[in-house]
Amino acid sequence: MEIVLPLSKTTIEILRMNNVYLEYSWWENVNTLLLATSIRELHITNNENCVDRRVSIPLKRFIPAPVSLQRLDLSNNNIDQISLNLTYVKFLNLSGNLLGHFLEEYSYALNEPRILEFVCLSNNSIKHIFSKLFVRQPKLQNIDLSFNKLADVSFDLSQLVDLEILNLSSNTIRYLDDWSMQNIDRLLEISRSLRVDFSNNKFLCNCYSIRFLNWTLRSRNRFVNFDTYKCTFHNGSSLELKSLRKGILIDLQRDCLNYSISIIITCSAMFVFIAILLMITFYRHRQKVRFMFYTLRGRLHFLYYKTKLKNRFRSTNPSENNLDYIYDAFVSYSDEDRAFVLNECIENLENDGNLKLCLHHRDFVPGHDITDNIIHAIESSRKTICIITRSFLQSYYCMFEFNMARMESIHSRNGKNVLFLVFYEQFLPEELPLVLYEVIQKQTYIEFPNDEHGNRIFWEKIKDGIFAEASWKQ
Repeated sequence: MEIVLPLSKTTIEILRMNNVYLEYSWWENVNTLLLATSIRELHITNNENCVDRRVSIPLKRFIPAPVSLQRLDLSNNNIDQISLNLTYVKFLNLSGNLLGHFLEEYSYALNEPRILEFVCLSNNSIKHIFSKLFVRQPKLQNIDLSFNKLADVSFDLSQLVDLEILNLSSNTIRYLDDWSMQNIDRLLEISRSLRVDFSNNKFLCNCYSIRFLNWTLRSRNRFVNFDTYKCTFHNGSSLELKSLRKGILIDLQRDCLNYSISIIITCSAMFVFIAILLMITFYRHRQKVRFMFYTLRGRLHFLYYKTKLKNRFRSTNPSENNLDYIYDAFVSYSDEDRAFVLNECIENLENDGNLKLCLHHRDFVPGHDITDNIIHAIESSRKTICIITRSFLQSYYCMFEFNMARMESIHSRNGKNVLFLVFYEQFLPEELPLVLYEVIQKQTYIEFPNDEHGNRIFWEKIKDGIFAEASWKQ
């Protein structure tokens, strides 16, 4: 700063320093050297070509400013952060710097510049502004934010009662949201002389900008160069805002409505398609899904049921305590076949065979969901004996019990079969449901012989099958 040193004791009022090399502490040095002078204007500009790096003026460090300094121009200096003592400054030019990111969170002033009248922040790549940037600057008359990247006006303007020009030209404003329009409207009400410049912003003419277009037409007398404002349609054509007619806005509203209807129809169609797809998937795997659902729900009550049933029925089989099963077999049958179960199954398996059977009319816990009782019965039994008759095949719950036992084999018994199929009636292959036909193709089954000698062998085979399972488990 040797060039400034000889001026420190002069009556200099205006100093211009252009295209000179600036060191890191240049602002502090210049300010200190001129503190005792009568300097009114200080212009340190166009030094971006003389430095190969950005310039950062130290923050939160109070550097006294000359009392006489009223105009400060620091444009085009590659400054990326700044914090100035602006106690006496009325005119501030910071255009052509790199303050866009900095001004999103901080102010350019270290103190409160209460007499500042003009501030230029043009060409700083500003996208967003710290909301309180212009608060406590009541004397501001001109704010220049041109040639930036602003898309809205979200910063506080409520205290700028003396503001005359708000320059927002050459930004990226397509249309303003409701909050931004209300923000400017409040300012227009308190500042009668205010003019807003939206020149060279590429406004859009679409259904989203209808409120903004109506607003510009209502306030057209408060906008600088309103006759040059244009908006662009989706097809690329443009129209001057002054030529907007009610019919055009109605057409835009109609397009917006049609677009909304299209979105609703598309979303509805997608929803229906997904719903149908889920229904098809659920239907194809309904037995598995149902089993998993009821098993999950039944697990919450399983310990309660098992303890309660163990207290009611004590098995005389010495292997019972080791296997953790309450029943030797759960018998699945149709109510039309109850007589066979009461007269034959109980007599031959419980009374003579010393087995413990689970029968839905006798052992299901009252007051609980039937599907929970079924799941608990299957899980608590070594085997599930299905008495296959035509009434069994026509019964929803009988087929549910069959499918639950089949799923139990797959998911809970490591593939070990728990199904024991007893054909009490004769069937042709085409009379059987496909799922049942697939099971008997892969697994053994037994037919009830209905004669004295055959009956004895029949019941012995059933007991042997159940006891063989118990021995395997041990």
